[in-house]
Amino acid sequence: MYGTLLFLSTCLAFTHSLNVTASRQTDVLELQQNLRMLEQRLQALEAMNNSSAKLTQQSVGFTACLSSSTAVTIGHLQPIKFDHVITNEANGFDPRHGTFRAPVSGLYHFSMTIYSVKSHSLRIQMVKDGTELIHTYEGGSDYLSSTTDVNVRLSAGQTVWCRNSQTANQLVNANGYSCFSGHLISS
Repeated sequence: MYGTLLFLSTCLAFTHSLNVTASRQTDVLELQQNLRMLEQRLQALEAMNNSSAKLTQQSVGFTACLSSSTAVTIGHLQPIKFDHVITNEANGFDPRHGTFRAPVSGLYHFSMTIYSVKSHSLRIQMVKDGTELIHTYEGGSDYLSSTTDVNVRLSAGQTVWCRNSQTANQLVNANGYSCFSGHLISS
Protein backbone atom coordinates (compact mmCIF):
# COMPACT_ATOMS: atom_id res chain seq x y z
CA MET A 1 0.00 0.00 0.00
CA TYR A 2 2.84 2.32 0.80
CA GLY A 3 4.16 1.61 -2.67
CA THR A 4 0.76 2.39 -4.22
CA LEU A 5 0.57 5.63 -2.26
CA LEU A 6 4.02 6.55 -3.35
CA PHE A 7 3.12 5.71 -6.96
CA LEU A 8 -0.11 7.77 -6.76
CA SER A 9 1.74 10.64 -5.14
CA THR A 10 4.39 10.51 -7.86
CA CYS A 11 1.67 10.36 -10.54
CA LEU A 12 -0.13 13.31 -8.96
CA ALA A 13 3.09 15.35 -8.79
CA PHE A 14 3.89 14.43 -12.39
CA THR A 15 0.36 15.38 -13.53
CA HIS A 16 0.63 18.67 -11.65
CA SER A 17 4.03 19.24 -13.24
CA LEU A 18 2.52 18.55 -16.68
CA ASN A 19 -0.30 21.02 -16.02
CA VAL A 20 2.16 23.66 -14.86
CA THR A 21 4.41 22.94 -17.85
CA ALA A 22 1.46 23.04 -20.25
CA SER A 23 0.26 26.27 -18.65
CA ARG A 24 3.76 27.73 -18.95
CA GLN A 25 3.99 26.64 -22.57
CA THR A 26 0.73 28.45 -23.28
CA ASP A 27 2.12 31.53 -21.52
CA VAL A 28 5.36 31.32 -23.51
CA LEU A 29 3.45 30.98 -26.80
CA GLU A 30 1.28 33.95 -25.89
CA LEU A 31 4.34 36.04 -24.97
CA GLN A 32 6.05 35.10 -28.24
CA GLN A 33 2.95 36.15 -30.19
CA ASN A 34 2.82 39.48 -28.30
CA LEU A 35 6.52 40.02 -28.98
CA ARG A 36 6.03 39.48 -32.74
CA MET A 37 3.11 41.91 -32.74
CA LEU A 38 5.16 44.56 -30.88
CA GLU A 39 8.08 44.09 -33.29
CA GLN A 40 5.72 44.69 -36.23
CA ARG A 41 4.35 47.85 -34.60
CA LEU A 42 7.87 49.08 -33.91
CA GLN A 43 8.87 48.53 -37.55
CA ALA A 44 5.78 50.45 -38.72
CA LEU A 45 6.57 53.36 -36.36
CA GLU A 46 10.20 53.43 -37.48
CA ALA A 47 9.10 53.55 -41.13
CA MET A 48 6.72 56.46 -40.37
CA ASN A 49 9.46 58.27 -38.46
CA ASN A 50 11.92 57.82 -41.34
CA SER A 51 9.46 59.22 -43.90
CA SER A 52 8.64 62.18 -41.61
CA ALA A 53 12.34 62.85 -41.13
CA LYS A 54 12.84 62.91 -44.90
CA LEU A 55 10.07 65.51 -45.30
CA THR A 56 11.42 67.61 -42.45
CA GLN A 57 14.92 67.44 -43.89
CA GLN A 58 13.75 68.50 -47.35
CA SER A 59 15.36 71.82 -48.21
CA VAL A 60 12.92 74.37 -49.64
CA GLY A 61 13.97 77.96 -50.19
CA PHE A 62 14.59 80.64 -52.80
CA THR A 63 15.99 84.12 -53.31
CA ALA A 64 15.42 86.10 -56.49
CA CYS A 65 16.06 89.74 -57.43
CA LEU A 66 15.29 92.13 -60.26
CA SER A 67 18.40 92.19 -62.43
CA SER A 68 17.64 94.91 -64.98
CA SER A 69 20.06 97.82 -65.00
CA THR A 70 17.08 100.20 -65.33
CA ALA A 71 13.85 100.55 -63.39
CA VAL A 72 11.12 98.04 -64.18
CA THR A 73 7.58 99.20 -64.94
CA ILE A 74 4.89 97.19 -63.13
CA GLY A 75 1.20 97.49 -64.07
CA HIS A 76 -1.76 97.42 -61.67
CA LEU A 77 -1.90 94.03 -59.85
CA GLN A 78 0.90 92.76 -62.08
CA PRO A 79 3.28 90.29 -60.40
CA ILE A 80 6.89 91.38 -60.14
CA LYS A 81 8.97 88.97 -62.17
CA PHE A 82 12.13 88.64 -60.10
CA ASP A 83 14.32 87.26 -62.86
CA HIS A 84 17.73 86.78 -61.25
CA VAL A 85 17.44 83.56 -59.22
CA ILE A 86 20.16 83.21 -56.60
CA THR A 87 18.80 80.12 -54.86
CA ASN A 88 15.90 77.82 -55.73
CA GLU A 89 15.98 74.68 -53.57
CA ALA A 90 13.15 72.27 -54.49
CA ASN A 91 12.36 74.48 -57.56
CA GLY A 92 9.39 76.18 -55.92
CA PHE A 93 10.11 79.59 -57.43
CA ASP A 94 9.13 80.34 -61.04
CA PRO A 95 11.04 83.40 -62.36
CA ARG A 96 8.94 83.54 -65.55
CA HIS A 97 5.90 84.48 -63.46
CA GLY A 98 7.54 85.71 -60.24
CA THR A 99 5.61 83.17 -58.15
CA PHE A 100 6.53 80.65 -55.49
CA ARG A 101 4.49 77.43 -55.37
CA ALA A 102 4.88 75.43 -52.14
CA PRO A 103 6.24 71.96 -52.96
CA VAL A 104 5.27 70.68 -49.47
CA SER A 105 2.80 71.80 -46.83
CA GLY A 106 4.24 73.65 -43.87
CA LEU A 107 5.11 76.91 -42.19
CA TYR A 108 7.05 79.27 -44.47
CA HIS A 109 8.90 82.55 -43.99
CA PHE A 110 8.86 85.15 -46.81
CA SER A 111 10.65 88.45 -47.17
CA MET A 112 10.60 91.18 -49.79
CA THR A 113 12.81 94.21 -50.16
CA ILE A 114 11.59 96.85 -52.59
CA TYR A 115 13.61 99.87 -53.70
CA SER A 116 11.74 102.79 -55.23
CA VAL A 117 12.85 105.14 -57.97
CA LYS A 118 13.60 108.71 -56.89
CA SER A 119 10.44 110.84 -56.53
CA HIS A 120 8.06 107.92 -57.19
CA SER A 121 5.75 106.34 -54.64
CA LEU A 122 5.33 102.60 -54.66
CA ARG A 123 2.93 100.22 -52.90
CA ILE A 124 3.74 96.52 -53.25
CA GLN A 125 1.71 93.63 -51.81
CA MET A 126 2.83 90.12 -50.99
CA VAL A 127 -0.13 87.85 -51.70
CA LYS A 128 -1.08 84.24 -51.06
CA ASP A 129 -3.29 82.84 -53.82
CA GLY A 130 -4.31 86.43 -54.67
CA THR A 131 -5.12 87.57 -51.11
CA GLU A 132 -2.87 90.20 -49.50
CA LEU A 133 -0.64 89.00 -46.68
CA ILE A 134 1.41 92.19 -46.14
CA HIS A 135 2.48 95.27 -48.08
CA THR A 136 5.17 97.94 -48.29
CA TYR A 137 4.88 101.58 -49.19
CA GLU A 138 7.65 103.89 -50.31
CA GLY A 139 6.93 107.48 -51.15
CA GLY A 140 9.04 110.60 -51.12
CA SER A 141 11.50 112.75 -52.95
CA ASP A 142 14.46 110.36 -52.69
CA TYR A 143 15.28 106.72 -53.36
CA LEU A 144 13.63 104.66 -50.63
CA SER A 145 13.64 101.01 -49.72
CA SER A 146 11.52 98.94 -47.42
CA THR A 147 11.63 95.36 -46.26
CA THR A 148 8.84 93.32 -44.78
CA ASP A 149 8.57 89.71 -43.63
CA VAL A 150 5.79 87.27 -42.89
CA ASN A 151 5.40 83.71 -41.62
CA VAL A 152 2.51 81.88 -43.21
CA ARG A 153 1.21 78.32 -43.33
CA LEU A 154 0.87 76.93 -46.87
CA SER A 155 -0.59 73.75 -48.24
CA ALA A 156 1.35 72.06 -51.02
CA GLY A 157 0.49 73.84 -54.28
CA GLN A 158 -0.46 77.22 -52.80
CA THR A 159 1.30 80.24 -54.31
CA VAL A 160 2.87 83.44 -52.98
CA TRP A 161 4.06 86.41 -55.06
CA CYS A 162 4.59 90.18 -54.96
CA ARG A 163 2.58 92.66 -57.05
CA ASN A 164 1.90 96.35 -57.62
CA SER A 165 -1.27 97.29 -55.75
CA GLN A 166 -1.53 100.90 -56.98
CA THR A 167 -3.88 101.65 -59.87
CA ALA A 168 -1.25 103.20 -62.10
CA ASN A 169 1.93 101.73 -63.53
CA GLN A 170 4.78 101.98 -61.05
CA LEU A 171 8.57 101.93 -61.36
CA VAL A 172 10.56 99.48 -59.24
CA ASN A 173 14.29 99.96 -58.92
CA ALA A 174 16.07 96.85 -60.16
CA ASN A 175 19.82 96.26 -60.39
CA GLY A 176 19.67 93.72 -57.56
CA TYR A 177 18.12 96.16 -55.06
CA SER A 178 14.61 94.66 -55.08
CA CYS A 179 14.42 91.01 -53.98
CA PHE A 180 11.95 88.35 -52.89
CA SER A 181 12.86 85.30 -50.82
CA GLY A 182 11.30 82.54 -48.77
CA HIS A 183 12.00 79.22 -47.11
CA LEU A 184 10.31 76.36 -45.32
CA ILE A 185 10.51 76.66 -41.53
CA SER A 186 8.83 73.34 -40.71
CA SER A 187 6.59 70.83 -42.40
